[in-house]
Amino acid sequence: MRRLFFVTLLLVALLTGCAALNPTDLPVSVPTELIPTFIVETMNARRQTETPANQNAALETPNSGAQSAAPSGTLTTTLPADFVTLTASITPTATPTPTPTPTITSTPPLIKTPSRAPTRTPTITPTPSLPNAAVQIQVPGPGSKIISPLHLTSWVKSGKDGKVRIELLGEDGRLLARKILTYYETGKYVYLDQDLDFEIPGVAETGRLVLSTYDTLGRLTSMATRDLLLLSVGEDEITPPGDMTEPVIIYEPRLNKLIQGSTLIVQGIARPFNGQFMLIELIAKDGSQVGYRQFAALPDPAGGYVNFSAEVPFKVDKLTPVLMTIKAYSNGRISGMIYAISQEIVLSP
Repeated sequence: MRRLFFVTLLLVALLTGCAALNPTDLPVSVPTELIPTFIVETMNARRQTETPANQNAALETPNSGAQSAAPSGTLTTTLPADFVTLTASITPTATPTPTPTPTITSTPPLIKTPSRAPTRTPTITPTPSLPNAAVQIQVPGPGSKIISPLHLTSWVKSGKDGKVRIELLGEDGRLLARKILTYYETGKYVYLDQDLDFEIPGVAETGRLVLSTYDTLGRLTSMATRDLLLLSVGEDEITPPGDMTEPVIIYEPRLNKLIQGSTLIVQGIARPFNGQFMLIELIAKDGSQVGYRQFAALPDPAGGYVNFSAEVPFKVDKLTPVLMTIKAYSNGRISGMIYAISQEIVLSP
């Protein structure tokens, strides 16, 4: 009788499952909430049939451990915890949509955008370098003590006549020694390495070494000097040569510039030798002076260059090429000219 009961329950469970799959075709004769109970009882009955020796053994469930069988006259079932969450209806599971495989693309390098508008890069105008002097006396230096012979080394830009004049003067202006050197290339630097023999009447006296150049008309184009102490006995004491840049640099007028009117404006920088006035002369080809002006250029305490500007009046009656010469004079024991630099220009009324 009991086995027939369990078979009946199994058939009911199967019919109920079919009804769940198609609830509109078959009526349900068992309440939905009792279906899990019938399934459990059916499973227990099947186990007892297969293993009769263990009919009174406890049922094992996955989560609740050992479970005692119910008395024969009473339908009592304790449900495992796993079956509590079962529902009466089967909800179809949606087919998962395959996740698309991401496509790896190369990312272009990040270009930084400037945070502000670019500014114009300032153009640095280089300061023009100072030219070397037309006459550079290297040995002896200023104030050197010299015995005969005087040894001279120098770089000189030869004049248009191709000559360089070397002179040694005594303290009263008398000529102690002279050499005139001739070179084939004019207007280029030549190296001098010369000895000058001299005699003085006393033990010592002040002397001046003078190097000068001239053009083909005999006009002075450049000059540099060294004041020395000449000795009849003793040994040479040579001082350093000092600065070899040009002491006077002319900015205006430019070489061969045409100046019209009656006034020439001369501008530039100078490293004055002393507090004496400097002289600007305008010498025509026949040697006549068509204009001149003195101007003051006080020395810089630091020994640097100072600006100068001078207005030179002139008078010509036709287009006249002239040699503009700037000269400096001594204020020491030996008088006379100690420096000169020149430049060719053209004057017109």
